[in-house]
Order: sequence, then C-alpha cells, then structure tokens
Amino acid sequence: MQEHSRQLRLDFVEPDNTNRVGRSTEANYPQLCFEVGLTCEGCTAETARQLAQACKGLRGKAIGQLFVQIHPHSACARMHRHFSACYLEASAEGSQAIAAVA
Repeated sequence: MQEHSRQLRLDFVEPDNTNRVGRSTEANYPQLCFEVGLTCEGCTAETARQLAQACKGLRGKAIGQLFVQIHPHSACARMHRHFSACYLEASAEGSQAIAAVA
C-alpha cells in the first residue's frame, strides 16, 4: 500500500553529469564531446544551421560574437571559421528555398 503513495518526483533527480560541471571541465573539452559522440565539425555545423534558422541575415562580427557565446570554451575557438562558413551556407540555402516557394 505504501508503494502506491510514492510518486517519482523529477524535480529532485540529479542530472547524470553533475560531477562533470565545474572549473575542471575546460580542460576536458573536446574530450567530453567525443565521449557523447560529437565531433567539433558536426557540433559547430549543427549549431550554425540552427542559428541560421533562428537569426537570418547575420554578417561578419555578429556571427563571430554569437559563435563565442554559443561555444565559450577555448578548445572550440579553432572552429570559428567552420561555424561561420556553415552559417553562411545554411543562410543561403534558406534564402533559396524561400525564393523557390515565392
């Protein structure tokens, strides 16, 4: 009878990565990403595509500033150019798709 009165309360469930969050995580990038199946190229390409869907028409410094906000870890900095290229490519594809419909 006691078992039926107990409910799972998700607000008290600790996330499984709590031991990874903290000052030492900076040194673990990109290893943490690799452990969950992400590559630097795949990660930055996908976030660039998502940014292009949400924020159309960004140029130069704005793309760079958003890259740093999305990927603040120093290990990610080398992917800046890749992110920018993927953003511009995704923006162009989105513009072509809209023009084709119109």
